[in-house]
Amino acid sequence: MSTISISTVEDVAALVRDVRTGKRRHVNEIIIRLDGIEKEQADQLSQEINKNYFACGCSEATALGLAGLAAALVWMGNRFENWQNFSLQDGLIVVGAFIIATGVGKAIGHLRARIALKTAVDKLISYVPEVQNIGKGDGSAMCSVGK
Repeated sequence: MSTISISTVEDVAALVRDVRTGKRRHVNEIIIRLDGIEKEQADQLSQEINKNYFACGCSEATALGLAGLAAALVWMGNRFENWQNFSLQDGLIVVGAFIIATGVGKAIGHLRARIALKTAVDKLISYVPEVQNIGKGDGSAMCSVGK
């Protein structure tokens, strides 16, 4: 795998396209090196973009999955006087609650990362006047065919 260096308007356009489509390139890191952005700001943006570009939603999935499992076990514990009456169907309910909660957590994690990534890319675009129309629908920075 490699590193993407964002140093031209075309590089920003490709990043905007990645964010808009939800597609991810197989790279290890994205580094911002655009003229007009101070190194500290570029490093901070690189960190924000990398964190959310490569986010998988695992921490949210784990947290909600464990919460769902705990809630199902507490609910089951309150249903029975002792665990000897615990049936296969009850076990499937506990496992189902865990799976559903984990899936919801994963979806929330992906959504949070996508919103944060869009915010970071919008911040990147705001620093450089030449790229401010990227992704705004006019197509001028995205394609120069026929112009």
